[in-house]
Amino acid sequence: GKMAAPVLRNFRPYGADREIIEDRVKLGRPLIKVHYSKSRQLFAERRHEVKLSTTDAMEHTHEYRPYNDPSYERLGGDKGPWCEHDISVQAVCETHDVGVQTPWFRKVCSAIQVQTQVVDARVGTIDKAQQPQIAKFLKKALPKIEHSCVCNNSLQLFRDDYTQLTDDDTFLGSKDDAVFTDAGNFQHHKYTKNKTVTSIDWRPGSSRVVCIAVGESFPPGTGYMERILLNRKVLSSLVIIWDFADPIHPRWVLESPQEINVVKFCPTNENILVGGAINGQVVLWDLSKQTQASRKGKKGGRDREKERTQEREGEEGDSVSTPKVSWKELSKIEMGHKRAVHDLAWVAGGLECNFDGRLVPSGQPGSEGCKMKKSWGGTEQTPFIFEGVRQFVTLSGDGQLFIWDINKEYMRKDKYRKLVQGRQHESEIPWIPLIKIQLTKPDGSGEVIGLKLHLEDKTIDPYLVCAATEEGEFVNINWAPAEGSTSAGAYGGDEVSRVQPVKMCAGFLPDGRRVGHHGPAVAVQRHPSLPQYYLTAGDWSFKIWKVGCQIPIVCSPFVSTKVTAGCWSPTRPSVVFIGTSDGNVQVWDLLDRSHEPILTQAISQDSITCMEFKPAQEGKRHQASERTEALAVGTRIGFLHIFRLPKVMVKPKTNEKADMERYLEREVQRVKYYEGRWEKRAKELETKHAQMQQDAASKIDLKKEEDEDEETNPYADPVLIEAAIEEFKLRLEAAKDEE
Repeated sequence: GKMAAPVLRNFRPYGADREIIEDRVKLGRPLIKVHYSKSRQLFAERRHEVKLSTTDAMEHTHEYRPYNDPSYERLGGDKGPWCEHDISVQAVCETHDVGVQTPWFRKVCSAIQVQTQVVDARVGTIDKAQQPQIAKFLKKALPKIEHSCVCNNSLQLFRDDYTQLTDDDTFLGSKDDAVFTDAGNFQHHKYTKNKTVTSIDWRPGSSRVVCIAVGESFPPGTGYMERILLNRKVLSSLVIIWDFADPIHPRWVLESPQEINVVKFCPTNENILVGGAINGQVVLWDLSKQTQASRKGKKGGRDREKERTQEREGEEGDSVSTPKVSWKELSKIEMGHKRAVHDLAWVAGGLECNFDGRLVPSGQPGSEGCKMKKSWGGTEQTPFIFEGVRQFVTLSGDGQLFIWDINKEYMRKDKYRKLVQGRQHESEIPWIPLIKIQLTKPDGSGEVIGLKLHLEDKTIDPYLVCAATEEGEFVNINWAPAEGSTSAGAYGGDEVSRVQPVKMCAGFLPDGRRVGHHGPAVAVQRHPSLPQYYLTAGDWSFKIWKVGCQIPIVCSPFVSTKVTAGCWSPTRPSVVFIGTSDGNVQVWDLLDRSHEPILTQAISQDSITCMEFKPAQEGKRHQASERTEALAVGTRIGFLHIFRLPKVMVKPKTNEKADMERYLEREVQRVKYYEGRWEKRAKELETKHAQMQQDAASKIDLKKEEDEDEETNPYADPVLIEAAIEEFKLRLEAAKDEE
């Protein structure tokens, strides 16, 4: 049949109308009406201020004109699902807006693998016939359920441990606390823009003065002669000293005859700087006069300094009064390095090197430093004792290690007389190295082309130097003279030491396998609290070495971009900072995770060239609020960035040093086991190879015996065999005929 049409009935409220009427607001009194008016005279007096036109009234309004919506007809017009309908309802659920400070999550049991079902709480009675079966089932299943519950409470069985590695924030805390704080960016439009920051060093005793060396931006690996051919101009360079009080203008600009690769402050004299140039020369600057003038703060001194600066820069039209300081000493190029000076380090404090290569305490009567030194005002009768550090070591790509003294007259008497002969003025005495040490590999395969070095202090071994080479090798150098010898064969001037200083060169194994970096190593540094371990950075990874091991004990996984800088954290024993060519600084915590960095901080759009932490001031106890370390980062476009590290990256964990030491010791044991296992495997291969050769020799002997048997066999020849077969056939036919 047909469906009956709906019958329209009147709406029955069922009591809802009474509830609506009861909840209606009833007026207990008539509403109060208030009327405000102003006299017309007030509008007449302010007619030039008050405008009553309709255009002014519509000044801040928008007009919405009607338009035809094309989607209205497409959705069905008045009968469509989107049209408005007047529908009456009897009841509406009440809603409440409540705000809370913390999120709430519904408690879920991890052991439940299916969707929960809501059952009726009313449990019916069980038949007596089923009670024994249910009791037997519960007695059998209850111990298993209790055991599963206990195991699940003590250890979460259904949690994926690998997914927890990326969400572990126990080290970093919150995301906001685990970022670098930008403390300042420094770039000068004339001196540093579009240039490469080659070296960074903090001024001793100051946390607001930083020195940087800048050079021309060339592709990595470009040589000195290639730069000349590409640029076709003099490669003069500047050394910029920034003061955080003025982020726009440098405090001093140090002039240099050539591009400076590395610059270092004297650790005991904040006014002495030494730099290594790209042509092998060494430059020395003295800021004593400028520091004294700035401390006095006299107006006349500032005016005279400003006049000198304007005279120098008047032709260029630069009105900024940045004082320029010329170099005080420049080494003789004929007796210096043959290639660029890549790194520089000061000799340990309180020690000085004699002509025989021995390190003795400074000021000792038997030391050469207590003898005549004209430049320091000393004589043979009243020697001048220089208590500060005055000797440093340079490393170059020519395979030599030089030891210098900032007093150019500190040399052997015969060498001094040879250089002074025919010279009228003391200022013409050339500055030459005190000792030259040739770096040759222990196996005699070639020279050590050094890039970076780290010189130990007197508490460990002042003769020990660890270096990284252009081939990615880790080198241990010890230039101590042999015991019982009166001369180590190390002399000043143009003579070279005859001592074999290179004790270990790790990078390639005897079988040709490479264990070092796949390219030049850009950094080498000793662990701040574990002196037997060193960090090197290069190619796409960083490695940790131990003195005496031919294989690195820790090798990081390769990152996506090249590594351009690296250093240990000065306060966290397990943290390593790595700079990459894409402008990022990666923070690695080896105790937290060794397969990936815990933080990647974007610093610049271009490559990072160098990083340097602010050194801790000796003799001062830092409060917890003052432990925040400052990190200086240089880029390839001339920027100097200063960052403040968060406290979670500065304050060490409990027993972190002991845990890191145990971790490295385990890695050393692993490397030793690997080497022993490799030797054992090599012996097994040799034994197997000898056995194979023996088996092959026995097979050859057996074959020879078989060949001899074939020679004595009359039927070995195929022709004889065919003849014998034919003879057999003939005899067989003859026998058949006889039958």
